[in-house]
Amino acid sequence: MSVLVVAVSLVAAVQSKAVVPQYDYRQPMADGVSLVGMDCQRKQRKLELGFFYPDKPPRRAMDLWKTSDLVKFDTTTWFLTDVYEVERHCVIGKDKYVVRFRGVPGASNAQWQCGATSGAHATVFKNGRVVFDDEMAVCQDDSYIRKVEFKSGTDMPVVTTAH
Repeated sequence: MSVLVVAVSLVAAVQSKAVVPQYDYRQPMADGVSLVGMDCQRKQRKLELGFFYPDKPPRRAMDLWKTSDLVKFDTTTWFLTDVYEVERHCVIGKDKYVVRFRGVPGASNAQWQCGATSGAHATVFKNGRVVFDDEMAVCQDDSYIRKVEFKSGTDMPVVTTAH
């Protein structure tokens, strides 16, 4: 019976539409903070997504969120209680983009392999079609997606990774 309750609780917690606070790029990043964000550059006709660690913070204004704000753990048991999603829209020329960032917990229990480390999954729709769907950072891997860039007139983004 308890396994069923845990499974139902986890499924119910998978995507919550709660308000996730935005992060100000001018604020210094502390150790242990990771950010995910997007920048809709209409004049340059491009959309950029980025993942940032304190050693390489964002250098310009963009919509940013702490990856730790995209997941919630119970403070007494450290079990995952919620995963949040943020959505933004961007129109570039005739193309309509929808960007969704969803939290990715390092583990369902913050005391496991990855500790409380969290990442983010990004899904980008262009004119209703999925054109990008991937995790920006994975706790088991040393490499991660640093930047994803969509330019007007192309469907495939340019993906830059870091190690």
